[in-house]
Amino acid sequence: MIICYVLYPVEVISPGWLNFKRLVKLYLPLLGLSGIYSLTIWSGIEYTTHKSLWEMLPFFSRFEIWFRFLLVVVIFITIPFVLYFPSNRKYNNTNRVWIRKYVITLSINIVAYILVLAFNDRIIHTLYYYVSVGCSLFIVYMELFVRLIGKSDPKLNGIEEKDGVQIGSKSILKTKNEILVEYLDAYMRETCAWRDPDLSLNTLASALCTNRTTLTQVIQENGYKNYTVYINSLRVSDFIQLIESNQSSNFQEAFFDAGFRSRATALRNFRQFTGMIPSEYFLNKNGHTILDK
Repeated sequence: MIICYVLYPVEVISPGWLNFKRLVKLYLPLLGLSGIYSLTIWSGIEYTTHKSLWEMLPFFSRFEIWFRFLLVVVIFITIPFVLYFPSNRKYNNTNRVWIRKYVITLSINIVAYILVLAFNDRIIHTLYYYVSVGCSLFIVYMELFVRLIGKSDPKLNGIEEKDGVQIGSKSILKTKNEILVEYLDAYMRETCAWRDPDLSLNTLASALCTNRTTLTQVIQENGYKNYTVYINSLRVSDFIQLIESNQSSNFQEAFFDAGFRSRATALRNFRQFTGMIPSEYFLNKNGHTILDK
């Protein structure tokens, strides 16, 4: 249950970041504790039954008791993890206010759960049920009415506001896709999102408050075969700019700075867009355009 509470905000903060490899890493602490528990059972340690943590305190010196208290402490590690995660990411899908509210809600739920473990009381069990349901409903409210509806852009709905009054419609103004093209270009210029090697079509679509089908259509209407060609063309252009402005010391560093995962992939794409290798390109750059869609 606790891990599920962590997986949700991670996907909200950075959609697509949580791939299979990272999911396994996230579950490693649980797998490690399960392994320790299995070893203790195999070694002959017996876990006596207790009704509450309070009842276990007099026997705290036993391994099977303090190990269970350790599991309780581990639950609280999820709180700073959710808070710390966004500070490491350049491309977030929400804001700090949403994250703080989520962490407070998660903390309330965890404290209520610990009280259930600490005191085996029917009233506390009943209260925990209502607290848990309340926290879940509040999270749903934040997701639907604060994060998604609250961040929608009226321009993407084909409506323009002037002096506080909505005017026009998408039949008169630009079509939704034309507006999204401009929104995409502005977003990429402001964030340099292509420099994130983990950037995916789903991540970009979520950041633009659209879906992958619409975004793919917009990219194709903008003259690119698909999302991969679009992103790699931006990375090649960025690579050229980094070299010409001396912001990167060598080709390999510039390739990684531009968002490519490997030198081989970068060279293949560079040759595809320019028709030559980097050293040839910069020797003859005055006679060639930077990129050709």
